[in-house]
Amino acid sequence: ILAVNKLSNNMVAVGTHSGLCCVYQKRQGDNSCQLLWKVQLPYSIHGLSHVNVSPSGQPYLLVTTRYTFHVFQRNVPKYSADTAKRRIEKLISPRQDANELLNLA
Repeated sequence: ILAVNKLSNNMVAVGTHSGLCCVYQKRQGDNSCQLLWKVQLPYSIHGLSHVNVSPSGQPYLLVTTRYTFHVFQRNVPKYSADTAKRRIEKLISPRQDANELLNLA
């Protein structure tokens, strides 16, 4: 385990060296935990945090890996590394074009 973040009184997020990110919830009446959600990221997880700024009131889980940054929200369709990569490339592409024009690349 490389990173841990307390999301609420009974929920915790855990990130591992292998890139696995899990959210656990403490069960009522005992000390066991239930796995609520997990995702496998391509790099080791170096940091976990959360913010409560979404319009829906659901917190965002912020995950920093060795090379990437991810934002997850509850009840959002399953994470896809390919979809994330395409979205990042789409965001970066105009910036790269501008940097090349200015010889900053």
